[in-house]
Amino acid sequence: MALNLTKKQYETEMARGEALNKKYGKNNSSSSNKNTSNRNSGGSGRNSGGNSESSSGGSSSAGNAAYYAQLQAEAEARAREEAERLRREQERIAQNAYDRNMAALNDAYNQRGELLKQNYDSTVGTLNSSYDVSKGNVNNQSNQALREAYINRMLSQRNLAQNMAAQGLSGGLAESTMAGLSNNYGNARNNIEETRANNLSELENTYQNNLATALQNYNNQLAEDSAQKAAYQMQLESDLANLIASSYSDMYDNIPALTESYTAAMQDLLANQAAYSPVEATVTNRQDPVSVSSPVEDYSSWNNYAAWAKKVKANGYSDDQIADMLVRNGVNNTGALQYILNQL
Repeated sequence: MALNLTKKQYETEMARGEALNKKYGKNNSSSSNKNTSNRNSGGSGRNSGGNSESSSGGSSSAGNAAYYAQLQAEAEARAREEAERLRREQERIAQNAYDRNMAALNDAYNQRGELLKQNYDSTVGTLNSSYDVSKGNVNNQSNQALREAYINRMLSQRNLAQNMAAQGLSGGLAESTMAGLSNNYGNARNNIEETRANNLSELENTYQNNLATALQNYNNQLAEDSAQKAAYQMQLESDLANLIASSYSDMYDNIPALTESYTAAMQDLLANQAAYSPVEATVTNRQDPVSVSSPVEDYSSWNNYAAWAKKVKANGYSDDQIADMLVRNGVNNTGALQYILNQL
């Protein structure tokens, strides 16, 4: 490593060198004169002085060379120490920057992960609720249709028996007609249950598909986040290796926010589940309204029957048994029976 000295430094070092030369020169001159005297006791003083001057000059040159070599070595050592200090300081600064950036990056993606999980859990929870509501609606509508079919059979049998008795009809014709009513009721029940099963199956498929899509959306987003985080980490590793102290905190601030496309995709699933509309179960054993009469004509009476029906229900009677008792007690209006039974 080259030694570069300013003019002032050079003059200072030269002065120190001259002082050293004088010290070394004097000692060398005395030693030289003594040696010359001992070797040439018969020689002239001029020769002795000349030998002393020559010896002094050689010693002075040797002293300067040794001194400047020492200065050079010390300067190079100081330069190496300073370079090493600067390198360590640069490493420290770069490491601190790396640690801060990694902490900020991990915190940002931890927050994002929590938001993604919350969004996914919320989506699944809403899908579950929507599914339960739709399933309840399907079953309620089917049960109501079954109840109506049963009421129609009961009223039709009652009315048929009254009409046939009024016309003097009995025997095989009556039995055949009653069997037809029972057969119609059985077909109506089968149709209602088939509609229920189809509705529930379609609802289940919609629900499971939406659940699977929600999970896929969630996992895809996690994979994208993992890849993006790895890219950020590679940049930080590169900066650390090159002793670059950069700050990316501002860039990481927006990481936790969920993208609009992701939240929109989840909302679409909720809308799809909520939009499910079952096929309404229909009652095929309709009753002839002409043959229907009922002493129950107002809602106040219906409410009284409903209160009675609730008490009977609490005692363990089924809806069909309650309907039978209502018909036997003169409630022949389909609307009244439906209203009363719907209160149970």
